[in-house]
Amino acid sequence: MCFVRVEAPSNVETGTDAGPEVWLARADRLYADGRAEAALTCYRRAADAGADPDQRIAERWRCAMATGDFATAWREGDRVLELRRFQSCEDRQIWERWLWNGHPLEGRRVLVRCWRGLGDTIQFARYLPHLAAHAQSVACELHPTLIALFAASIPSIPTWVALGDDSPEHDAAIESTELAHYFRTVPATIPAAPYLFAVPPDEERTASRKRVGLVWRGGDWDERRALEFASLRPLLDLPGIEFVALQRGIDRDETATHGLTLVEEGDALATARLIASLDLVITIDSMMAHLAGALGVPVWTLLHAAPDWRWFEAREDSPWYGSMRLFRQRHAGQWGDVVLRVRGQLQRWSESAETGPRNWRSTMSSHAAP
Repeated sequence: MCFVRVEAPSNVETGTDAGPEVWLARADRLYADGRAEAALTCYRRAADAGADPDQRIAERWRCAMATGDFATAWREGDRVLELRRFQSCEDRQIWERWLWNGHPLEGRRVLVRCWRGLGDTIQFARYLPHLAAHAQSVACELHPTLIALFAASIPSIPTWVALGDDSPEHDAAIESTELAHYFRTVPATIPAAPYLFAVPPDEERTASRKRVGLVWRGGDWDERRALEFASLRPLLDLPGIEFVALQRGIDRDETATHGLTLVEEGDALATARLIASLDLVITIDSMMAHLAGALGVPVWTLLHAAPDWRWFEAREDSPWYGSMRLFRQRHAGQWGDVVLRVRGQLQRWSESAETGPRNWRSTMSSHAAP
């Protein structure tokens, strides 16, 4: 397990005579800066100083998850379930709604609804076989682009329904991101990848060149994740590498000018087959990062200075994806140093005998989607 250096706490965290609102303000600043452990300490100090214990419960949950303290996160989640008994989510956006009421799902007809993003759906699909093992039946409602890949990779789920279509009969429902809470996962019990499978397309490959996929922009919900294509140019002059543009909606003329191989866009199964043909994927925090990780393909994920809770705090590896390595900004908004570190590691990797297929293809072959 690898960690990067974390600075010692400043006096923002260590003051002892503050009231609850001061502690909450300190915690909020630390949380926004991506310092989850220090923020969690301040949230606890706020509670000790008399703050409403239900105040900032979502932030405390995220901080606990980011520090790997899943047990604390689930206790916070249990309290959220209690509070939800008196709340309705029908007027919320679909990605903000909840379904599970905390009741057991064993022996029930369960509908899993995937209401979050594509990356979330891929990340938490690892729990579907485990749910199928003890529920009476499981159906899954998800974005249509994922159906072919999921149906071929997870045969224990017989029913897949596109979002917006009529739902099958069920007597219990859960949103896919709630499954980790349901199973009360801790980092050591996260179901391992790979759990999605795809066969690379039949094509000739130049034996002397390694193939590396690139992604530099994601969805609009957090622009801090993205970098400009020009920022990746220091990588493109490395010899012995064929760079493949996995990015959706690109300026094809610009990327072709810099020698990237361009591919046609398809559904998740087609994209998975392409990723399965690569030796490495370099990507920002995006659906492609989750897809490569779920396939067990080596993937280097570039993170901004205060990333989402799922990437933990300070780690260079990911308990969610064994094939993933994390490269973090050292200063908010500055990608230059990140790209230079990636370039150095990529140069050493390209000169080595290491390739993706040798690492993961044998695992994939007996489970592969057609």
